[in-house]
Order: sequence, then C-alpha cells, then structure tokens
Amino acid sequence: MKTDKPFKLKPLKDKDTVALSLFLKSLSWALPSLCLLGLIYGFKRGGSKGAVIGFFLCAFLSVGASLLTLFISDKFGDLAGFLYKGPKANWSIKERLEGSLNQVRYHKMNQRFPRALLKIEEVLAKDPNFSDALLLKAQILWEGFDEAIEAKRCLETIIKTTPKTDNHYQWASTFYADIVKEEKKRLDEKQEA
Repeated sequence: MKTDKPFKLKPLKDKDTVALSLFLKSLSWALPSLCLLGLIYGFKRGGSKGAVIGFFLCAFLSVGASLLTLFISDKFGDLAGFLYKGPKANWSIKERLEGSLNQVRYHKMNQRFPRALLKIEEVLAKDPNFSDALLLKAQILWEGFDEAIEAKRCLETIIKTTPKTDNHYQWASTFYADIVKEEKKRLDEKQEA
C-alpha cells in the first residue's frame, strides 16, 4: 500500500575529484623541487645522513604545501579558478546544469533509476523550478519506482510555473493525464479481480 510521504533515496558518497586533482597537481610541483632543495641543503649541513633527513623533511613539507594550496583554493575558489582557467563564462544556471541533465538521461536510458534520481535531486537543489529537470524526475519516479504521487507533484510544479504556450507545460499536462489514466486502469483491474 502506497503512502503520501515524499519518495527519497539516500545519496551515494561521491569522491571530490576536483580537490584530489588540485592536490595532486600542486604536489607534483612542490615535491620534486622541495626534495631536491632538501637533498642539497641536508648534504651541505650533514653529509649523506643530512641529505636523507633533508629529503624526507622536504617531502613532508611538500605535502603540507599542497594541502595549504588546496585550502587556499577552496577558500578563494573564484580567484583560483580565474588563475587556473581564466575568466569565468557568463552561463545561465540552466546552461551550467545541462551536463548533469545529460548524465541523468544516460542513467535513465540504461534503467539506472536510483543513480538518475540522485543526480536529478542535485540539479533540482540548484534550481528547484527547472522544467527539464522536473519532467525528467517525474519520468524517473513513474518509470523506475512506480511513484505516481511524487511524479504528479513534479508535473504540477511545471504546470503551475510555466506558461501554457511552453512545450514543457504541454508535455507535463500530457504526462500527468497518462499517469492518471494508468492509475484508473490499475484500479479498475484491481476491483475486477
């Protein structure tokens, strides 16, 4: 028996690949140069034993320097992004989310509905009234989880927030009617049995 509670999945843990790649990039700059300096300085101060100590001390310092770079980049991300990649493009939120929607479509096409739902939730967290995302979420909920109530809520949001001349309004209205027909058909079959 279905309830009227909202349907939610627990998010999967994702590795922060951007932070990891930034850390590795800064480590690849710091490690060789600091280790070489440590070898030279250590050898001058204490011979071969000093060189080994200098090498490992500077290797440890290079990890610290890389973590500091990561921290600074995280705190001053826009500036770091400008320095690493150049000026930021003036894309709208919908244009920036299009790549994520393509991932959702791919997961949906391959019937990986839990992954598609998690990704579409990320998109909707950034733009809750994004018609494309709401329509995809409704399709995922209906096709993948047989969740008519939640799917209809998504479609109702589209119907309320878009003009009647918009394609999304028409698609949402048609899909809503299809879900209602299917629910009525299932109810009739259940009553006959």
